[in-house]
Amino acid sequence: MFHFTDIKDGVFQLGRLLSNEDADEILTMYYGGAGLQSLSNEFGVSRPTMLRFVRRHTEEIYSVVIELFRDSQLRSIPMNFGNSWCVDEKVIPVSEQEWRAGGHPVYSHKIKGGCQVAQVLFENVFDLRTHFCLVSELLANNSAEEVMRAWLLGRERVGRWPVIIKCDGTYAHVYAHKRYLPKQVKLEILHKIGEKSQVHIAEGYHKLMDILKLDSGIHGFSLWIVHGIWLAYNFVNKKERLGGSTPFEVAVNNKLFVKNGWEFLLALVEITKKRNSANGKDEFVAFNRRLKDNLTSYLNI
Repeated sequence: MFHFTDIKDGVFQLGRLLSNEDADEILTMYYGGAGLQSLSNEFGVSRPTMLRFVRRHTEEIYSVVIELFRDSQLRSIPMNFGNSWCVDEKVIPVSEQEWRAGGHPVYSHKIKGGCQVAQVLFENVFDLRTHFCLVSELLANNSAEEVMRAWLLGRERVGRWPVIIKCDGTYAHVYAHKRYLPKQVKLEILHKIGEKSQVHIAEGYHKLMDILKLDSGIHGFSLWIVHGIWLAYNFVNKKERLGGSTPFEVAVNNKLFVKNGWEFLLALVEITKKRNSANGKDEFVAFNRRLKDNLTSYLNI
């Protein structure tokens, strides 16, 4: 018999319970390109139930990671970034009604199939040594001020400015560098060869964004999906160029001792929840110590 107490840690739907234990497998499949309907069929739930489950876990993980990612550290784990950044913009088609309902800005419109389609703009910032995407930030427009806002977020997460920023020569990038950055930060423009971009790291990330766009795309591409792509790119997807490691593993110079990066991220969320719920200074200090020990246990450090 079904009781509400049975759904404390999951989502109940038509006799099937999605539990937190399903999360790493579902997130791996979804951000690996599996559609919501395919996942719904495999796990025996409705499409809206699967959507809520993926969205809830994605948003929860992302909020924890960006809270802990400061000054080249993920909480207590040091991350070794290089001295060069690569920056590029990405335009994505969205459902204007759904996008604006979330309070997000629309950058422009285009005509596709006789219909007007809204587009949004992201600024993506990469560390060249690790290929880690430091920032994937939604912009209100393509002004130098908006670009600089994303770059400042990158500086906050790394703890310093790079020596060189590489870009494709977009006016907003050039002007942001000239007007706002310290003089010691150099700008290197990578001009396109024909229509082919030379900002190769960014192109790889953009292709990942396009894969996930196929499942929602102009029908309602949401900001939480971009956050999930950012997590998958940095912590889950292993890259040949990085010797079969993820950007996070390169940044910490160690392999994760887990089935996949989602398992690590979900553990990070649970550990952080326990720390945040600690009562009193002594318990908080104890949880902080356990947080550090538990996180480093996933790594050979």
